[in-house]
Amino acid sequence: MLETVPVSQSVATPTTPLPERTRRPEPSSGPTSGWIFKRCSREREDEAAKRSIIGWLPEDGAIDTKGLSGNVDMGALFDVPKAFWQRETKELRAYFTQQVGADLPAQVEAELKALEDRVHN
Repeated sequence: MLETVPVSQSVATPTTPLPERTRRPEPSSGPTSGWIFKRCSREREDEAAKRSIIGWLPEDGAIDTKGLSGNVDMGALFDVPKAFWQRETKELRAYFTQQVGADLPAQVEAELKALEDRVHN
């Protein structure tokens, strides 16, 4: 169980490390980390995934839904309606143009352009 520490004792500056009792384990440490990485790792980019206009989606049956109550409609969860994404990319372009303008990072511009190309072609 995590110990509660008053804020006045846990505030740190760049030169003052956090007290030992406020430190949390790294996400990649502990007894379950090996299982998580093994479970989530893939050997190939397309392993258990299929391409869509918005990126990679899980293949049918790739997600284990045993133990969930009720029937999970994975098709509905991962439905990618093209008309919606065509409107969405236009709205994203308008937003970035009006709100961000020339300050839009080149990488974000490139990702948006790639999404537009996939959705509109």
